This record gives sequence, structure tokens and C-alpha cells, in this order.
Amino acid sequence: MDNWVDFAALKQSVALAPLLRYYGVRLRRSGRDQYRGLCPIHHGQGREAFHANLSRNLFHCFSCGAGGTVLDFVAAMERCTLREAALILQRASDRPPIERPYPATGYEKK
Repeated sequence: MDNWVDFAALKQSVALAPLLRYYGVRLRRSGRDQYRGLCPIHHGQGREAFHANLSRNLFHCFSCGAGGTVLDFVAAMERCTLREAALILQRASDRPPIERPYPATGYEKK
């Protein structure tokens, strides 16, 4: 049986700050739990276009438009799908794969 990914649990349990450090993103503090810096996704113009809110676990780049949760960040950095990003985070956080909480319907991708 394939591994089921609990997106909501991953978004709640994985913090954005360690991911930013892992990817070498350098930000400066701009407020309470607010940080700004160069966007690691598009590496383009806009010295402080990339904003991260660590208390809400969200990011947004006002230059390229990228934004979202930790899953969106990993998907953008790794150039992969959200499911692949979730599997990367699941492996990195040493979470065991969980089984589907409902019976298979037969319509799943093989």
C-alpha cells in the first residue's frame, strides 16, 4: 500500500525557521517574528522582497509572487510537487510513513 501524507500535520509540526537555515537563506529582522531578505527562489531583484513570518509559519516574495507554507517553500526550492515536498519533509523529520486512514477505493494512481 502507498504511503499516505498528512499535509496538515506536517505544516503544523515543521517550523519555517530551520528550513530557511537549511537552505542558507539570510534574512534580517524587520519586526516581531517578521524577517526580510533576498528571495532564495528566484534570486532576482528586490533586496527585501522576500518576507517570512515565523509565528505564522508563512513566507511571501513580493517580487516573484511565491508564497505559502513550509510545503510550498520546499516545493519551490526543490522544484517538485507538493506531495514530493511533503515526502521530503516527512523523511527529514524522521516521521514514519503512515497508512491511509480510510480503505483504498481502487481509483488511486498506480
